[in-house]
Amino acid sequence: MIRRISTLTVAAAALTLAIAPARAAEKWDAAPWLADVEVMHQAFASKYANRMWLEEQRGLPVDALFALLSRRIASAGSDAEARAILDRVMRQIGDGHVEIDWDRVSADAAPPAPASAPGDAVALCRAIGFSNRHVSRGVAAALPGYTPLAQKGVLAAGTVERGGTRTGVIRIPVFEAEAFPALCEAAVGAQRVPLDKPCDEDCRGEIIGAAYAALTADLEQRLRALRAAGATRLIVDITDNGGGSEWAEAAARTLTARRLRSERHGFVRGEHWAKIWGDLAARLRDWAKTASPGDRAKLTGWAKQADAARQVAMTPCDPTTGCEWLGKAGYATGLVGDAGPDDIDGP
Repeated sequence: MIRRISTLTVAAAALTLAIAPARAAEKWDAAPWLADVEVMHQAFASKYANRMWLEEQRGLPVDALFALLSRRIASAGSDAEARAILDRVMRQIGDGHVEIDWDRVSADAAPPAPASAPGDAVALCRAIGFSNRHVSRGVAAALPGYTPLAQKGVLAAGTVERGGTRTGVIRIPVFEAEAFPALCEAAVGAQRVPLDKPCDEDCRGEIIGAAYAALTADLEQRLRALRAAGATRLIVDITDNGGGSEWAEAAARTLTARRLRSERHGFVRGEHWAKIWGDLAARLRDWAKTASPGDRAKLTGWAKQADAARQVAMTPCDPTTGCEWLGKAGYATGLVGDAGPDDIDGP
C-alpha cells in the first residue's frame, strides 16, 4: 500500500477540548492545552521521523522546545492566544510534514456527520481522504505561448514553442492520488463499491490502489500525447508541490528509460515498524511456499532481511547517546530498490 512519507499530523482528538468556547464568566483554563502539548511532545520524542533534522539542522531540541511551549501556553489567557502560540511554534519548526489541522479539530468538536450519504460516491471519497485542496496551478502554464493539450486528463499538460522547438509541459501538483477525487469516484464506480455500507480498511485500500494505478496511467498517457504533439523536450512543473507518497518513485521511473534505484529507507524504531517488518517477513515466507525455485530463494532472502529490520525496529534509541535515531533497511520502495521485468518469475 502507498504510505505517506514522514508524516506527523498534530490534530488528535485531544485538541478538541482545547478549542471549546470559553464562557466569559469563567477563568480560562490552560490544563487541556497543556495536556495536548504533552501529547505532541511524546509524539515528537518517539515517533517523529525528522527529529534529528529538527534538532541538528534547525537547532530546536525537542525537549527544550516543548518545555518552552508549555511555559508559554501556561501564561496564555485565552483559547485564541494559546492557538496563536501553537501556530507560531509550527512556523518555527518549518516542516511541511507537521501541521495542526484546526479545521479538522473544529469538525471533531461538532456532532459527527455521516461518513457518506447513500448512493453518493463524492461523499465517500471525501470521507476516505480524497481532496484537491493541495492542488495548485503551478507556473509553467503561464509561460508565453503555452497551449494546453486538447485531450483531457487528470494532470494538466500542454506545449510551449520557442525558436522552432516544441517543449512539452506536465504539471504534477502533489505526489499522491488522494489529491484527485475524480480518480476515487471512477474507482468506486468501476469496482461497484456498495454505497449503502461503511467502507472498511480493505475497501479503502482497494479504492486508493486503483486510484494510484489510474494516476500512473494518466501520466503515461499525457507523456505519449505530448510526444504525439511534437514535443522534443519536457518540463515537469513541481512548483509548490508539497510532497506526498512513494508514488514519486513511479513518476520518476515513468520519465526515463534508465533503471533507477530508490533511495535508502529510514524508519522510526518502535512497535509500529516492528509489526510492519514482522508481517512482511511472514507474508514473504507464505508466498515462498508456492513459488518457483528461483523465486523461492529470493523471497526467503527478503524475509531474512525483514527479520533483521524488525530487530532494528525493536532496538530503542536515545539520540543523546549517539545512536542512529532512524533504523535503516531496504529502500523507499521496500526491500527491493530496483528491479527489471524479468527479475521475478511468477506473476
